[in-house]
Amino acid sequence: MDRRESLKLMTLITGGALFTGLSTAVLQGCSAPSSESSLNHLSPEQFADLEAMSEVIIPTTDSPGAKDAKVASFIDQAMETAFDEEERSRFMDGFKAYREQVNQDYSSMYAKLTADQQQESMKKLADSGDPFWGMLKSLVMVGYFTSEIGAQQALEYIPIPGPYEGCKPLRPNQKAWISYT
Repeated sequence: MDRRESLKLMTLITGGALFTGLSTAVLQGCSAPSSESSLNHLSPEQFADLEAMSEVIIPTTDSPGAKDAKVASFIDQAMETAFDEEERSRFMDGFKAYREQVNQDYSSMYAKLTADQQQESMKKLADSGDPFWGMLKSLVMVGYFTSEIGAQQALEYIPIPGPYEGCKPLRPNQKAWISYT
């Protein structure tokens, strides 16, 4: 075997090893994980509560709600990738305290409450001035409106926008605009 043949063989072996790992990573990235199977920071019970809470904030109406947009999965993923340790513990401490309060008030976890009880409990949280409410509401809004469902079905979507018109009035009941997904 001469030098040229050995270089070809080494290149083929190295390229094959790199391609196999890269293609596996790319193909795994294309599959959508199921909601509870890939939890990073939440237990299944916490996930169910967070999913129910987000659905109360953005319910399903004539457009899909927060549950359809998988907002609870977004929040769990955000805690892993976007929160530092302080933010993560602040959110989880507030979440834990709220869940304990719900359990104390209703002797049940949030996800198992009736719709009226969920609304009442969420209203109490909103009126309390608890910083957890602000974090939760912000994360639900960002998770929803940056999802494909939120961007394309809840907002007016134009993939190629026209000229910029900064002060264009909206028609009655017209959706807000978004120009990207």
